[in-house]
Amino acid sequence: MQIKNKTLYRILCSLIALSATCGNAMSVNKADVYEDSLATAATRVNTVLLGNKTKEYADSVAVAIVPVSIQKDLKEAKTDSIKPLSRIPAITLDDWYTLNYDAILLRPNYSYLPLIFKRQTLRADSIKQFVPASEYCLDVDRDWLNKAIEETNRNRDVMNYAITHSPEVVLYNAQKLPEPPKEFVSVVDPKTRMLKIEERDIKSGLGVDAKREKVNVHNWLHTFSGSLHFSQSYVSENWYQGGNNNLNVISDMQWNVKLNTNIHKKYLFENTIRYRVGVITTPEDTERRYSLSDDYFQWNTQVGIKAIKKWYYSATMQFKTQLFNNYQANSNSRRTSFLSPAEMNVGAGITFSNASKDGWRSVNLQISPVSYNLKYCLSKENPAPQNFGIKEGHKTKHDVGSKIDLKFNWKFNQAIRWETRVYAFTNYKYVQGDWQNTFNFNVTSNLTTTLNVHLRYDKSAAKNEDWDYWQLKEILSFGLAYRFATD
Repeated sequence: MQIKNKTLYRILCSLIALSATCGNAMSVNKADVYEDSLATAATRVNTVLLGNKTKEYADSVAVAIVPVSIQKDLKEAKTDSIKPLSRIPAITLDDWYTLNYDAILLRPNYSYLPLIFKRQTLRADSIKQFVPASEYCLDVDRDWLNKAIEETNRNRDVMNYAITHSPEVVLYNAQKLPEPPKEFVSVVDPKTRMLKIEERDIKSGLGVDAKREKVNVHNWLHTFSGSLHFSQSYVSENWYQGGNNNLNVISDMQWNVKLNTNIHKKYLFENTIRYRVGVITTPEDTERRYSLSDDYFQWNTQVGIKAIKKWYYSATMQFKTQLFNNYQANSNSRRTSFLSPAEMNVGAGITFSNASKDGWRSVNLQISPVSYNLKYCLSKENPAPQNFGIKEGHKTKHDVGSKIDLKFNWKFNQAIRWETRVYAFTNYKYVQGDWQNTFNFNVTSNLTTTLNVHLRYDKSAAKNEDWDYWQLKEILSFGLAYRFATD
């Protein structure tokens, strides 16, 4: 498109030059918007600049808000005098019909900067979509980059169209641009206590290729958490209600390692080891000064290969026991001891594993239609295997059935976190299940309050008059905590 009218040509050049001054984002109130229709003014400017391609770029490229005086000059184009322009900002609009006139966000657009001829840019020279240089590609949202690339390509096409069809509006040539003016800065020399005026090196850092940073790829993600909690009570001898002095110390350690599914998307592997022990003083016990309030060791492993989306064909293993002897009060009769009892479960089935992008919620569901459960008691008499559902004269009990294991973690905020686990196994004759809940309330990064609630149902054990086949353990503690993880 050739611009033959000199007045029209000067108006367009003024629009292009003055639009470039809008370098910062600002807000314009409704009273500051000019009286004429924004859509009408923008359509006129786009028509002049783009010709027949106005419809194609009307909803994407930047437009100019043109005062009434300039609109009259665009209509008449009879005089050579150009009225002063007080404000010609450039704005980018995605939809003319949803424009908010009360607050318009203004930002610079390179389509209305002074045209500088560098070289003829072809579509093949444009910015291409990101292609990873290695086999590792993290699952991230790239919509923002794709939109930026699309906007850059549109701006380039507009500028190339103007340079090709109206070369007279090109103000500069990149090869003939003058040298930039020198800049000077004042530098204080602490040794001589003199103030020096030195030329600022404005070319430093220009044209230097960015160094490729080495990215540490973690194939395995480790998480360790440990806590040491305690509670203490003192009661004087003459306290009217009576009572006993005691000190309770609880230690809880957990280590988890799993395969990074962002890198190895087809495989699933997770290994967790947890040990919790609690020691409480027992002044009323005549046989010993302390006893165990908790002794729990558990090892869980799962491996799998991806089936569809978040589902995996998987195999799981669980082993749990205790490490120390635990006695009944005022006697040498043991409740439990090392490997008495011990339980191991191996199953095959499917696993659903998913986590939120922020990492605050995760769920892992294991369903094993075929599962093998082993109960073992190392001790022959103290404790007796019959206490754990094993027949007299035997040390083991074998069962084949099905199991389900659900683990769910929810971090409500930086201070509260909930971890729950539901486990159930059945051989279609009896049912054994556990529901473990852990609530962590962080006072600081290293001071926490923890509430553990463990509900258990075991129909293979001896029936209790009050609780039937149900068992319950609850511990509320406060103390120190430490946690680190591989991110």
